[in-house]
Amino acid sequence: MIRLRKSVIYFLTLLVSIPVFVHAQSDSVSHNLDYYTDAAVKNSPLLKDYANQILANRLDSLTIRAQNRPQVNANVNALYEPDYGSFGYDQPITNGGNYAAQIAATQNILNSKILKPQYRQVNIQGQSITNTSKLSEHDLRHNIISQYITVWSDKSQLENAYKVRKLLMEEEKVLKPLVENGILKQSSYLSFNIEKQTDELNLRQLQIQFAIDLMTLNVLCGLNDTTTKVKLDPPALTRNAVKYNYFNSQNFLQYRIDSLQITNQKDILDARYKPHLAWNADAGFLSSTPLFFMHPGFSIGISLVAPIFDGHQRNIEYERYGIQERSRLNYISFNRNQYDMQFVTLSNQLTAIRELTENLKSQLRLSDNLIEMNKIELNRGDISITDFIVNLRSDIDIRSSLSQNQVKEWQILNDLNYYNW
Repeated sequence: MIRLRKSVIYFLTLLVSIPVFVHAQSDSVSHNLDYYTDAAVKNSPLLKDYANQILANRLDSLTIRAQNRPQVNANVNALYEPDYGSFGYDQPITNGGNYAAQIAATQNILNSKILKPQYRQVNIQGQSITNTSKLSEHDLRHNIISQYITVWSDKSQLENAYKVRKLLMEEEKVLKPLVENGILKQSSYLSFNIEKQTDELNLRQLQIQFAIDLMTLNVLCGLNDTTTKVKLDPPALTRNAVKYNYFNSQNFLQYRIDSLQITNQKDILDARYKPHLAWNADAGFLSSTPLFFMHPGFSIGISLVAPIFDGHQRNIEYERYGIQERSRLNYISFNRNQYDMQFVTLSNQLTAIRELTENLKSQLRLSDNLIEMNKIELNRGDISITDFIVNLRSDIDIRSSLSQNQVKEWQILNDLNYYNW
């Protein structure tokens, strides 16, 4: 009888000492947060597309430069115009035909003011693509971190459930002799079995949920991995030390680039109304008779185009750019308020979560003291085994709440760093 009681006390003492995350598979693979975020960035087709767009953008400036070099073309033309009596075009006008084989060249000149906004446009587009790529990578990392925290939470609960199952099996070995010896009622043992089956169902649900969330994480990262034997390191998240300022954020940078884009579009529009000067030259054969090869020669000239009136299209485009600017300012106002409110709300939540963590730690210390007192009382027979188990499970629940609180804190830190970037 005394031996059985000591065995029960020993088992229950073991139950109290369950760490929240202790189960590990000897053949499991160890991964950390960086493994998944690096894989996601490396495998993302969207980020690869932006990288290619940046390379293509560098070619645009070369295209502009090439278009403003001398353009040389070979032209061959043969035109016969018959004339029979009163039928045919007027000879003084047509000369009876036109036969030519020439090489012609032309180039715009004195157009640096026209080219400058075009080159600037290429640069602004490059900035926009680069910033969009950074924003997309930032979004991707935020999503991966959030999913990693979810998987880590599943894994920690699963590890704890494995340990509880193992200890419940040990508890069954202790309680069964107590029932057989009449020390414990059969109904109490039946209640224990029901509780054990409930824990088995809970364990199975945790296994399924962990597998689903881990597979989701692998899919997001572009990893072809179906194993569930994975040991995850806790996510090492800290709050961004940079003081929050929306106007210094990467998100606001896109609106500044949009402003540059609108301003430069106006400059490009203005450049269209500047005089365009070009030189042109040709050399070859030109004649009104099929014997054109007997008339070699060349010509050189200069042309000037100066827009005078186009139906007020310039003013219409200015109005269009004004509408775009007003839309840009509306987006800035809305997003700034949204980001500011999100940041304040998350900061308050983080403070509340940390205060709750301290309260739980204080509660856990009281629970540990209660368990120590219960062990002495159980040894004297002043408390039932059922009451002791209830207190032990309360102690485990507090530890589990501490773990979930940690998960919530990581999620909030992830969101705070997302906005303060």
